[in-house]
Amino acid sequence: DPYTDKVLKSLGLPMFRIEDGVDSVKAAKSVIKRFIRETLGEDKPMPKWETGKIEKTGYLPEVKEGEPDRLLVGSSGRKEEQKLVDIIADMVQDMVEGRQPVLAMDIVIAGPSDKETDDQESIRRLQELSGRARQVGINIVILNGFVREFANVLYAGFDGLIMPSDFEPAGISQQLAKRYGTVPVVRKTGGLADTVFEGGSDDNGFVFTGTFRRMDADDWKSRAQNAYEFYQATRRAVETYYNDQASWRNKIQNGMRDDSSWTSHQKDYLNVYAWLKDQLSDNAQASLSPYGGIDLTADRFNLETTGPSVQFSAGLWSREGLENIQINGLVPAVISVAPEWDLSGFLGLPLTQATAAY
Repeated sequence: DPYTDKVLKSLGLPMFRIEDGVDSVKAAKSVIKRFIRETLGEDKPMPKWETGKIEKTGYLPEVKEGEPDRLLVGSSGRKEEQKLVDIIADMVQDMVEGRQPVLAMDIVIAGPSDKETDDQESIRRLQELSGRARQVGINIVILNGFVREFANVLYAGFDGLIMPSDFEPAGISQQLAKRYGTVPVVRKTGGLADTVFEGGSDDNGFVFTGTFRRMDADDWKSRAQNAYEFYQATRRAVETYYNDQASWRNKIQNGMRDDSSWTSHQKDYLNVYAWLKDQLSDNAQASLSPYGGIDLTADRFNLETTGPSVQFSAGLWSREGLENIQINGLVPAVISVAPEWDLSGFLGLPLTQATAAY
């Protein structure tokens, strides 16, 4: 103000003008989180969208002005067994029943509803646990249905994305989350291992190793291990959020800087084309089959590539089907092998040889 300026100038000291600033990501998230809490509040009907419908189970309490902020984590995607909804339920049950300390957070499980593919038992268990969880301070909401615009709001409003997938060939949810400044908590597998890192210069999330689930009679062992490690990774996320905001901001910034655009992956496609061109040349180990496709017999299927990111798979087609792909000029067939025993069957090799080749 003019009076203060006059006094300061009379002192004859240097004067500097610095504009006030805000943490734009944190400020934006606080607004979006408030909107999510209001939308998913008690006795609040879900909005009506022209593009779809969402049904809600449970609610989030309002965080009033002046009250401490609460960590909001969630998932947004399919609820199949692959996504390991069961270990999310196990983690909540362990806290509710006192086997693990309670973590100060609220959880939203969102995504399309499909009665044929959803892990109905684990979803039902989460619903049954929600009342007891609320008594120990954990609020759980389950959303069934998908509306693109609201899914984007969730990605932007979550503090953390929980994605403890059994396998994930690529994964898009963690990529979207990072772009919105949301910190992923993931299992180290497939595309999640390629894009989410804990510690180091690329630090952008929280990672647990866990183990691949066999879903057989002994699955309780791997399930228990994954649930324990998932809890520990989530605990690290909770402690960092409340006690080390500098580290949390660093994870956000690193995640938002990641370039996951199609432009950045053009070189990978060029590598595939270069590899195919070599394989179809006169001196390549692969040759044109009598059917006019690529000869993928075991002695000719070369797993070496010219580029760093090329993968192969037999998931969608049989070997016979791939052999009959018609080549008009140059048509790439891009595949990924997971799990490894698919590769052994595809190549007609014993498992040990296929694993070594892979």
